[in-house]
Amino acid sequence: MNRKAIRGGDGGRREASLRQGPLNRGSSVEVIAPVAFAMVYGFGAIGHLWSVSRPLMLALTPYVLLITGAVALAPAVREAGIRVLVWAVFAYVLTFAAEAVGVATGAVFGSYIYGPTLGVQAFGVPLVIGFNWVLVVLGAVRACYVVRSYIEIALLRFGAPRFAAMVGAISVAGVAAALLGVAFDVILEPVAMRFDYWQWAGGFVPLQNYVGWFFVGLIPAIVYFSSGIEIRTRVPVYYLVLQAVFFAVLLPSSL
Repeated sequence: MNRKAIRGGDGGRREASLRQGPLNRGSSVEVIAPVAFAMVYGFGAIGHLWSVSRPLMLALTPYVLLITGAVALAPAVREAGIRVLVWAVFAYVLTFAAEAVGVATGAVFGSYIYGPTLGVQAFGVPLVIGFNWVLVVLGAVRACYVVRSYIEIALLRFGAPRFAAMVGAISVAGVAAALLGVAFDVILEPVAMRFDYWQWAGGFVPLQNYVGWFFVGLIPAIVYFSSGIEIRTRVPVYYLVLQAVFFAVLLPSSL
């Protein structure tokens, strides 16, 4: 396939679509949601740093994760409907199962146990943890959509068959999303230990944890990109970024 063929006909329309990517700048939720997240996590950071309000902040943690997570997921569900819901259920079951096996055996992330901060547990794992995994992966794949688009365009321009270009782009974007999740966890870990989200055997985070995070995040990311789900909303990205900022603010006091 030469460049002229790519630019003309269906190939040209495909490239234009890939370049454009999913955009949605007109919806009010795109403005309101990040402001709301910034306020919630901003006040939360202050409350965690002030010893007087810290117990209340910790007690509210699972409810804040549920509410802000639902707000982040809702626009995606409104756009993609049942497909993104099915993916979210798959991602929840997969990540919760990985956590349950990890807690029981130490084989996935290393040896660790959950504390009481994240609320109600089953099999030693807080029920909310799988939901937050869903939102972290969704934010990461949405942020990496542009990676998939440009890799696919580049492969098509170099003459790769369309299927090969698609597979290559999905693979690269999935890896990028998984690495973004690992970067998020690097910021999260010291804060999580300080506020008793979970505790590691020996008091330090093993390298195995980050390897586990990569592969557990990679699977739902690849499934997402392979399913053809395309959402325009950036709200899941805002959720991921502002939650990362929240943990980054608390990081110095947790080291």
